[in-house]
Amino acid sequence: QVLLKKETLKRYLDILENAKILSKCSRFDLKSKKSLQGEEKYYLADTGLYFAGNTDERINYGPVLENVVYIYLLSKGYKVSVGRIGKLECDFIAQRDGFYCYIQVAMTIMDRETEDREYAPLEAIRDSYPKYVFTLDSLLQRRNGIKHLNLIDFIANDSDLILLTFSIQHSFVNRICFTPKSTLVFLPGYRFAWACSFSFSFFLGQYT
Repeated sequence: QVLLKKETLKRYLDILENAKILSKCSRFDLKSKKSLQGEEKYYLADTGLYFAGNTDERINYGPVLENVVYIYLLSKGYKVSVGRIGKLECDFIAQRDGFYCYIQVAMTIMDRETEDREYAPLEAIRDSYPKYVFTLDSLLQRRNGIKHLNLIDFIANDSDLILLTFSIQHSFVNRICFTPKSTLVFLPGYRFAWACSFSFSFFLGQYT
């Protein structure tokens, strides 16, 4: 066991970060809406470093997949932080151009205990920003408005969360563009104009 002072450890981490070996991810408290100093997480800038040192072939896929998602989000220009909701932790909060979303990452959620654990932080967040769970599962689900995505397909298709969210909302608007009687429908991120006052109400949606 080697004892290190906090100052020494910080210098080592700074050196590794400056050498582009590690990448620092800030932690954000969703209740106080403040970044938490001194509680950052560090991810490998290249997961090949993990596999190069993993000589016994025992791979902990959870942290590796989390690292992969982190690097991918950075490559798409997102500002990424780790979210805290009380005692729960959301793997990532991704932000770009005024767009926010919350992300959980796991190898699988096929058993109910793991599913509940991964969904719990997202279900504890009360705002209306999009929420996603990334896994390697081929059978996908949707729970309480949280979308479940296959990570391999998402990256292989060079997908982007902003475009994905717009596609989901646009599809929903197409399904409800004709509503009986005179009911006005409000959706986040859309402006609606009244187009007719007959037995069906027609709305023109324009993404903002």
